[in-house]
Amino acid sequence: MVPLSKQVMKDDLRCSFNARSTGKLLESAALAKRPDLAEKWLTAFWPPGNRSSFAWELSLGLPVDDAAVSILALSFCRSNLLDPWRSLCWLLRWHSDMALEQRRHCQAAVLAAWAQVDDTPLILSLLEDLSKKGDVPADAMMDVVSYNSLADGCAKKGDLPGVHRWISKIEACGMSPNVVSFNIVIGAYAQQGRLLEASRWLGRMLEYGVCPNVLVYTTMISACARRGETAEAEEWLWEMHRLALEPVEATYNALLNGYAKSQNSQRAAQWLECMEANDIKPSNVSYTTIIDGFAREGDVDQAVLWFERLLSADLQADLIAGNAVLSAYASRGDAAKAMQWLHNMEQRNIQPDVVSYNTVIKGHARNHDPAAALEWLETMQRQKFEPNLISYNTVVAAYAQAGDPDSVAEVLERALLGASVGSFLKRRAKELPRLPRS
Repeated sequence: MVPLSKQVMKDDLRCSFNARSTGKLLESAALAKRPDLAEKWLTAFWPPGNRSSFAWELSLGLPVDDAAVSILALSFCRSNLLDPWRSLCWLLRWHSDMALEQRRHCQAAVLAAWAQVDDTPLILSLLEDLSKKGDVPADAMMDVVSYNSLADGCAKKGDLPGVHRWISKIEACGMSPNVVSFNIVIGAYAQQGRLLEASRWLGRMLEYGVCPNVLVYTTMISACARRGETAEAEEWLWEMHRLALEPVEATYNALLNGYAKSQNSQRAAQWLECMEANDIKPSNVSYTTIIDGFAREGDVDQAVLWFERLLSADLQADLIAGNAVLSAYASRGDAAKAMQWLHNMEQRNIQPDVVSYNTVIKGHARNHDPAAALEWLETMQRQKFEPNLISYNTVVAAYAQAGDPDSVAEVLERALLGASVGSFLKRRAKELPRLPRS
């Protein structure tokens, strides 16, 4: 006999919960990367043996459908608790009741997770045994999606032979690779900088009658850009246009990054304007890439100009963009402008960090003003930022260059004895004699 209080609770829950809301409950735990919590909820709700169609009626009256269980299974694969074995156990528990598409989706995620933890042969052996016993329906066994998932898991850990092994299995089983299959292989080669092989696979893709998508070309453009091969990256972009494929923001951002890293920020800026002309709104990342590029080239005026353009585009400048301009001022020894820019950052709600203060300190050091560098180190401490070894080394180098050994010794003592340089240095400081003064 169910106690009255529990019966009332069950009735209340039946009024407010259904399979969808129960799924949302489990999904909230999964999104929080807490599949263990979702599992506790599910096992607390569900007593074995009380099944109705695709739902399991729980002791608290909450039905759980196949979608909810798939969320639980997937979350074990996608959270920090990468546990494909536990995921597989839940998947097989519900396997026969799941809709085919849901089952394949779950199985693909589980296989990808196993591929990442190097236990793929074990999972395949287990699935084969289950199939022979009739525990897993034949239509739920390995398909293109499953092999793609295994290949993708291998690609994520840089295992090119593994990628080839699973993609070739598709054809060996009488199936046809799809656009995802080719994307995985091309991406795996591109990630390792092997662009010739990647382009050959793109050729095979076309020969196979599979139309490349935007992701394939974005992958090629990004790989070329990382290697500084910007002309080749542009060629791939024009190839997209010839195939009537519309580039997306990520496509342009890859090209911008390539030009900025190749010390050709002016060309990167032209491509950003091309983005706008094609009705693709540049993001914070797009503008920051240009700002950082000009800053690295020492063109502070252009860096500031593009910083202002970022703001005029109703985007919020971040610390990366602010520090980039700050670094440009410091690199040319313009400590006054660096300090002014730091204050501007604060006024624009960009909170400086240790890198920001180190940059200003570097500016004073380049300006041959060690006293000002030391003053900013102290300002940094007053603002509750802990100087690191770079902070102290910059000040020490400035005093050393100025021929002031006494100040060098004093700053070194601060670094060794101060509470801001970490427990190791604090422990060692007690064992070291005081530095001699000349």
